[in-house]
Amino acid sequence: MASPNAIVQPTDIVVEKITIFKTHDPEGDGVDITDLVHSIDINEAIYTPTLTGVMLVADGAGLLTELPIVGQEKINFTVVRAGPTGYEKEFSFRVRAIENVTRENDFTNVYQLRLVEEAYFWNALEPISQSFKGSIDTIITEITEQYLRTKITTEKTAGAFQCIIPTWSAYTTMQWLVRRARTEQNDPFFLYNTLHDGMFLSSSRSLYEAEPLNNRTVYTQKESIPKTKAEAEASEAEGVEDKLDMSMVFESVSNTPVTKQLLNGVYGRKYTRVDILNKQIDTLVWNYDEQFDSLPKLSKNSIISDKLKYDDQALASYSRDDIVYAYSSGAFEAPSHMSYNEDVLNTTPFRNAVHQTLGNYVYKLALPGDKNIQVGKVINLFALKNKIVTADTQADVQDKRRSGKHIITAVKHRFYLLKNQYTQMIEINRDTMEVKHNEFN
Repeated sequence: MASPNAIVQPTDIVVEKITIFKTHDPEGDGVDITDLVHSIDINEAIYTPTLTGVMLVADGAGLLTELPIVGQEKINFTVVRAGPTGYEKEFSFRVRAIENVTRENDFTNVYQLRLVEEAYFWNALEPISQSFKGSIDTIITEITEQYLRTKITTEKTAGAFQCIIPTWSAYTTMQWLVRRARTEQNDPFFLYNTLHDGMFLSSSRSLYEAEPLNNRTVYTQKESIPKTKAEAEASEAEGVEDKLDMSMVFESVSNTPVTKQLLNGVYGRKYTRVDILNKQIDTLVWNYDEQFDSLPKLSKNSIISDKLKYDDQALASYSRDDIVYAYSSGAFEAPSHMSYNEDVLNTTPFRNAVHQTLGNYVYKLALPGDKNIQVGKVINLFALKNKIVTADTQADVQDKRRSGKHIITAVKHRFYLLKNQYTQMIEINRDTMEVKHNEFN
């Protein structure tokens, strides 16, 4: 059991009881392989409901041939964190593949076990071939519980749908449905999974408007952390807090890919919906500038300057190709339930804009492991200006335009058993700016 009184560093963790269960004896006691495992990586991302992982094994016990490991084996392991915020939790995965087998010496093979959740196998075993009726959140909940044998936390979606699934897998069906999920304000949804808290169906607005846990801010250099020297030297606890808030690695991945977004119709596009039964056509000419104030966003200002014109026209006034969606208003007997494309003008344009602009600013950071740092959570970033700092300008190092609230879109949890360390490599994204183009930064 994790001791609440132990003094720990931010990365301290113990992984124990790593047990693999034989495919020919799945209910047996299993084999303890804790001493053979070097590291465990578990990956989560905001655009996928699947957890995946890699376990690096230095096998001097002949498990590949003697157990044998052939894929499908269940592996359990327990993570123990001491200290006042400590916890103890068991995780369970299945072996999907054995890869990169190398012979180190006469007695040892090193290889990777590719891990997935058990739900991944249920997804492959039981295709869906049936009709559903109801809101998208209730349909996804039913699929998760019935076909994946797991749980999901959902937010209420708008509208009622009726659809027939033609022998698709559960994950394919859920991803297809979430493309039409929206709130009453037309905010799109994300379907994602987390290591510590499970699967979620959440609206972009509820995620973006959440407050960072304990108003936490991540800094890219220690000198930026707002503490006096006396406070920093007061105790070891202060030093621990420094490490918690300090990124060990910081990398800029993407900055304002506007041309790509223009080609994908983020700022301007024409959408047409055709009712093939009544021969009725409805059209929406999407203009990002006109919709900006009503869209969910992490900050206040668009990355597109309203001063930049092409032939005296703003970017959003240029409409990309016309995308046509067809549906039949008589597809089902219940007029209260929509078919898949019937609501497309309220979903696709908004989803395209919100999801793609989320890639305007993307950063990769390495942090001490924290179970509260997970996909879907928001965190503050203290971004630095690209300028030489002098004694006179030391107080003016923050890039206010790029600093502020970011959403976590990917996490790699790394449990490094040789040093009992837990670290996270995370990606954080942001769609908008804190300061306008023409304002002092």
